[in-house]
Amino acid sequence: MVRAFAQLYLEVEAGWRERRQLAALVPPRVATRLAASPTAAPPGMTAPVGHVHGLFGARTASQHFDAVVILRRERRYEALAVRLRLSAGGWSIVEASRPQDQDDPSFGLLTDVQ
Repeated sequence: MVRAFAQLYLEVEAGWRERRQLAALVPPRVATRLAASPTAAPPGMTAPVGHVHGLFGARTASQHFDAVVILRRERRYEALAVRLRLSAGGWSIVEASRPQDQDDPSFGLLTDVQ
């Protein structure tokens, strides 16, 4: 699930998919924060899609799974942190953040999610 989410994020960023597809998978505050990231292509155009270079994760609590995804775009690498929570409906993404999101007041991956 984390790898597929990260690949979708890259496809949205490259202009291959619409942001609403990403927004449907995350809480509104996360969708707003990720939507603020610039796309790699001008409106109406597309850019090469990056790929997931690596993924590291662990179950950090009985109902939480935290992962760091290494994204690669041409010669540039970036980290994407993702937190999933287990509920009666299964696993869902409750947080997704990039290093540049640390200045955002809604950034919460480094604190415990209730």
